[in-house]
Amino acid sequence: MNFDSRRREKRTATVKAHVTPSMREQLELFVAEEGNVVSMSDYLFEVVEQHIVTKQAMRISKQRLLRRVGNQ
Repeated sequence: MNFDSRRREKRTATVKAHVTPSMREQLELFVAEEGNVVSMSDYLFEVVEQHIVTKQAMRISKQRLLRRVGNQ
């Protein structure tokens, strides 16, 4: 899913994370690979968005599967 095509809602809270220097270095490499990411904050925001979408899709799939099993 392309998150750039959707309009983002306004960010209302700041989230702080304490990361190790090696993890920060790895994150910076990921950000550099993306190319279209302006900042670490934008990259992490997109990662969280993707995680939420994936979890919601998995939840819906599980519900459908349980309904199918229950109907048999």
